[in-house]
Order: sequence, then C-alpha cells, then structure tokens
Amino acid sequence: MVLSKSERRHEVHAEFIAGTLAVYTAHLILTLELSKIDELRNQSNGKEISMHGLAHRQGPTPPPISCGLKSKAVLLLEPDLDLRLMLNLLLTEDGCTVDACGSLIEALLAVSEKHFDFVITHGTPGIDGLLLLDVLRERGSAIPCAVISARYEKEPYLLTRNLGAVDYFTTPLDYAALQRLIHGRT
Repeated sequence: MVLSKSERRHEVHAEFIAGTLAVYTAHLILTLELSKIDELRNQSNGKEISMHGLAHRQGPTPPPISCGLKSKAVLLLEPDLDLRLMLNLLLTEDGCTVDACGSLIEALLAVSEKHFDFVITHGTPGIDGLLLLDVLRERGSAIPCAVISARYEKEPYLLTRNLGAVDYFTTPLDYAALQRLIHGRT
C-alpha cells in the first residue's frame, strides 16, 4: 500500500512520539529504580541487602574517586537535557562543582555571579553555546572553554576556535579527553 505524503508524515510523527515516550518512560523507570536503591541503602545501615537476587554488604558510601578535578568550578551550557544530566553527573562524581544551564540566560547569570575555572558549551551555530563564547571573549574573559557538537563541521569548528575555544569535541564524547583538558587547563 502506497501512503500519501500526509499519511507518511503522520506515520513518522507517530513513530517519533512513540520513540520519545519510550525514552522518557525508560528515564522515569531508571530514576524510580535509583530512588529505591538509595532508599534501601539508607535503611540498611551496613546490613546485607538483596537487589534483584544479588546480595552484597552495604556500608557507608565511600567518597567518589577523583581524577584530579577536585574543587574545579565548571559551567556547563547544554540545552539537551540528557547530555546535560550525564555530564553534570560525571563531572560531579569527579569532584567538580558544576553549574549546569540549559539556556544562554542561565549561563550568563551564573557567569555574572561566580568565577568558573572551565566552561563546556554546545556548538550549534548561532545558538546559545557560541553566543556564550562570544560574550565571554568580548568581556575579556580568559576562562578556558570546550565545545561539544553532535557532528564535526568545518565552519562551526573554525568559528569556535576563533572565539577562543581550547578544544572541540564531537559526540560520542571522549570523556577521558575532556577530563584531561579540564585538569590540564585549570
């Protein structure tokens, strides 16, 4: 059966919505499961607990293992919620203090209120991330900045380098390289 453009558009839209709902449902389930695990840990007080048939000893939670990023103040500007949450979690676990912003306005407010050792922003041309770099450089700021982009494109790469970005990462992100950059630049 051949579908008209309108029918195909509705079908694609429905597939997109179904996929989006599946991702958000999985995220919600994971969040709820993590909350249950934290609750079990808090109730156990060093007793043996079982999670999905796996018994283990639960004592006090050790401090996170730091990769040398301790006490670094990082500004993260990323409109994609999933990537922002993931980077915030990883950087926080590494000992950084992270201000995770979803918009240029939030980031500019954070910059006006605090000092940051490092800035991580997204690299979509004409969008908040590159505008943030432009504003920082216009103010004479020497804060090292890294840009994350969904794909490598020559023009945005050159623009970010001209705006003073110290590196340009594409996804999938090489987090170890980002860690080394933050540690080496701050």
